[in-house]
Amino acid sequence: DIGVRAAGTGDLASLERMRGFPAPLLAILGSVEEEMGWGTSAEFLAPYMPRGTRIVTLPDCGHFVHIEHPRRVADLVLEFLA
Repeated sequence: DIGVRAAGTGDLASLERMRGFPAPLLAILGSVEEEMGWGTSAEFLAPYMPRGTRIVTLPDCGHFVHIEHPRRVADLVLEFLA
């Protein structure tokens, strides 16, 4: 899956299959590189995402975006689902 590949532990075929995912996706990333983040960036993910994907990078945030910025993440999810 995308999480496994982004972690550097999966195969590229798993990541490439994401292009065919049948629904839009919301990817929320932190901009602070840290051990748990595996260095995944919007630039790395974008070519593999299906049409309609929205990638948001939160500044001054690490791997646990939902814990570090719960209100912002909730707002992004609600906006995406609206």
